[in-house]
Amino acid sequence: YIIYTAMALRNKSFGSAQEFVWSNDSSVYAIREGSSTVKIFKNFKELKSFKPDFGAEGIHGGNMLGVRSVSGLAFYDWDTTDLVRRIEITPKNIFWSENGELVCIATEESFFILKYSAEAVEQAKDDKEKISEDGIEDAFE
Repeated sequence: YIIYTAMALRNKSFGSAQEFVWSNDSSVYAIREGSSTVKIFKNFKELKSFKPDFGAEGIHGGNMLGVRSVSGLAFYDWDTTDLVRRIEITPKNIFWSENGELVCIATEESFFILKYSAEAVEQAKDDKEKISEDGIEDAFE
């Protein structure tokens, strides 16, 4: 991948990756290197690198970082890489609303619209008992 500046079309950043996705924040993006490592960059500098528990067959950008694996889809927080929610579904694509409140998970045969609850996620961060191995159950309705 190569990222160019908008005005002068200068090379701003580059590297090798199997996939590249943007966050809602235009200064944040992620790349997938192979089937096990995801790296997050902010302002063109590496912020975090992590290995999702179930691997990474694909990544999806938007309000949260979506990581597709053989076991389903996992949503991660862009800043902390904390698992927000794991869902047993294999998406073809993910579309976020502009305000980050709704997400459409499209599969081969159907689609699902989920509502993201930022308040439930914040409450769960304070009360660790609300976080299971699949993340925060109330994160989506």
